[in-house]
Amino acid sequence: MPGKVGGLTVADALTARVLQGGPFWLMGPSATGKSLWLDDFRHYLAGGQFNPGAESSGDCYMAEVLIGTQSDELGFDKQEKIPGDGFQWKSTGRHNASMLFLDEILHAIGPVQGALQGVTQGRYNQHGLDLELGKEGYFLCGVTSNDPRDTNYNSTNDASFSLYDRFPFILNLGSQEFGPTEEDRKWIELLNPGTSSTFKGRATSRNVMDKVITASKIISSESVNLGVEAEAAFAYLNGLAFCPGKDDSGKKQRKDFMEGGEWPVDCSGCSRDTTQGEKGDPLCRQLTSGSLRMFGSMKGYASALDFMAKLKNKWRAEKGKREIPVESSDLVFAALELCAGHSHNHGGILKDQILRESYHNREAAMTRALANRLRADYGGEKDKICSALEAARNGRTAFYFTNLFQDGEPEQICASVEVEEDLLTAVKGLDLDVKSSINGHPYEEIKKAQTLRDVLTTRPLEFEDNREVPLGHIEDTADFTRKNFQSQNHDSSQLEGD
Repeated sequence: MPGKVGGLTVADALTARVLQGGPFWLMGPSATGKSLWLDDFRHYLAGGQFNPGAESSGDCYMAEVLIGTQSDELGFDKQEKIPGDGFQWKSTGRHNASMLFLDEILHAIGPVQGALQGVTQGRYNQHGLDLELGKEGYFLCGVTSNDPRDTNYNSTNDASFSLYDRFPFILNLGSQEFGPTEEDRKWIELLNPGTSSTFKGRATSRNVMDKVITASKIISSESVNLGVEAEAAFAYLNGLAFCPGKDDSGKKQRKDFMEGGEWPVDCSGCSRDTTQGEKGDPLCRQLTSGSLRMFGSMKGYASALDFMAKLKNKWRAEKGKREIPVESSDLVFAALELCAGHSHNHGGILKDQILRESYHNREAAMTRALANRLRADYGGEKDKICSALEAARNGRTAFYFTNLFQDGEPEQICASVEVEEDLLTAVKGLDLDVKSSINGHPYEEIKKAQTLRDVLTTRPLEFEDNREVPLGHIEDTADFTRKNFQSQNHDSSQLEGD
């Protein structure tokens, strides 16, 4: 599990995705448990195969997409003969299943993959039909395949970038970080005497989809507001969409993902150093910006990880074990590793050339190395970003004072106000030591001042772009949040007046 956040395991990470709902893709070589995971979810959560119209039916539709299959249908509809020589398409009822699983997706022919792109969004639009998939807003779509870059496993068909882009959660079970451990392999051998690779056991069949759907609704509602620390981490990561270099006019430029994910200025001619000591190339040369679909999935998944962490802490408390605290920003970076930590050609943020040449296509290893750099870079500005967004959430502007000396120790303080004229009152109310000084002015003088400009020249919190990830956009984010707060308050006051 990325960073071992909250004591969560790889199994917890995948279960969190199932509770969240949406599409996920399990990759890896043979005997890494890809099909077993689908089988366990199908039987342990959904009660087995979905049979439309049957009194006793499971809630998972396992579509059969096999090697050599020439059918271009997923099984959600079928042709029926009508009077005369014509046919019409009718629903098979399978769209009411809460889960859809497809084993070996790369063996499916193009039309199936094309239809699947819409299915990942919870709708089936084919042959004049428009079917909403799943139940009560919940739908899970899981697929498996070998890693298409592994030449030892030649797939029948390639997948397009647009298909990968619709599976922002890709877990490579063939990687050292997420694959079966030595302990796992020993359990397989113990439970299956005489076999050395696959485990033929099956989870106890039960249908708890009502609980899964309830959990999904909680995760969805809480993803709207994960707290200011998570919001700050996401705001920081949005800086990946900006080029830290400058154009000829000296202005920062936004990276255009739709133009192939390349920077608007040539990296080889960039004024930034080509190396940064032991860190190697700047992050901007190793990462692309993510799509809106990817960042949206990350927010939901961070909420799902938070739900799992709380669930496990509740279990620990019941067992008398120590609970493991979790910082919301750590969940965001864990979500980055699992929802964005794959190659750009697979819809992720890793530059393919560096992934291939420096990491030998080990996505998890490259993601872990770069995520650690991102965490460290974010940590240096975390307090300032949180202060700016927390103030903006309340319709205020944050002012930072970096030259406060109290008992000889330098500190940083922040005051937030609705209008700058109120800043002096806010500073006087900080209740600092009388021997302190702010920006070189004794605090005693500030307490006696009539106007702010008598003692201080200051300006709102500002962010520099000369970091691993540019931060100039944070001011725009705070400004948008502040205007949204003011707009909502204005609308509320009008309603109260009416």
